[in-house]
Amino acid sequence: MKLQNNVQIIKKNNCQQTLFVTHNLGGGTQQFEDSFVGLGNNILILRRLGYMFMQDAFFQIESNGDKKIIKVSDIKKIWDLNFDEIIINSMVGFSCIESIIDNIINYKKQNPECTIRYFVHDYDCICPLHNLFFNGKYCELNCSNCNLQMDYRNKKVDIRKWRHIWKKLLVNVDEIRCFSFSSKELIKKIYKDINNISVVPHDTSYIKTDQKLKMNQSQMCIGFIGSITNGSKGNIVVKKIIGRYGNQIDIRLIGSNKLHYIFDKGKKVKKLGTYNRDDLRNVLINEKVNVIIFPSLWPETFSYVVSELMAFDITIICFDLGAQGEKIRNYHKGIVCKNIGEMFSIIDSIYKESTKGY
Repeated sequence: MKLQNNVQIIKKNNCQQTLFVTHNLGGGTQQFEDSFVGLGNNILILRRLGYMFMQDAFFQIESNGDKKIIKVSDIKKIWDLNFDEIIINSMVGFSCIESIIDNIINYKKQNPECTIRYFVHDYDCICPLHNLFFNGKYCELNCSNCNLQMDYRNKKVDIRKWRHIWKKLLVNVDEIRCFSFSSKELIKKIYKDINNISVVPHDTSYIKTDQKLKMNQSQMCIGFIGSITNGSKGNIVVKKIIGRYGNQIDIRLIGSNKLHYIFDKGKKVKKLGTYNRDDLRNVLINEKVNVIIFPSLWPETFSYVVSELMAFDITIICFDLGAQGEKIRNYHKGIVCKNIGEMFSIIDSIYKESTKGY
């Protein structure tokens, strides 16, 4: 893709459109973007390119499938356009956050009719650690543990200053949209005087309602579903469960993970790799998975995966955190645990029940 020295914006300046600010890190944020962008044509996407903590070098602007790469210094030219709506989908990983926030605030002052929305896919408005995962666990917003100092892009960031920058944005947007009540509670815990918060769960109408699984419950088979690639996603939980039960209970790893090195500890562990969402039901049936463990150790803001799994009418176990706990606590086959010890006890109980009569 050829580098554009001068930004050639795809839309004409007199055409109102939505500016959609986001990253290229994938996940649920990307899934939401795909569904949102599919709703309309007048959307200009400003996307940061690069891995999580790489220095911002280039951004991409995209509209109607036409994509151009621009330099960070060229972002300022975007504010010459007409926008009737600006959506901050995510700025996780950005190094130019304050500059973009200041530009959005100035744009709003000059164009008060423009609607500004901030979507809470992560908690970067609270902390540079956008998943609030610190020293191997959810920090519970106990900021004294890190002395209000956090490493971000190889330098110390004062969290009070970080929140001051973000609060400038939050008090000027028309809507702070959370996708779960647990997210709203966390935002309010830090920004007590902010009241423009809504809770609008993601659209899950794509999930079929006639997908209930009819499994043989006599033999327990545990499934781990999704991208479990780091500590916050619970790879240490998977490791502990495989280490404890891998020679006793069938375990299936369905999705991307980085757990190859522990397979020798579990004779009954099988890695199936990535999957297509439409095929997941058949995968669970073929592998006879009848218990799902959702091992995430950070307070998820929604979790499409959990929503999809609930449609299968299958037992789901998770920790009492975030949107996953909120969903599974109110699910008739959901089990919420306080800690890994309690999760072990639940697994033992289900396994014992499944082996009766053998």
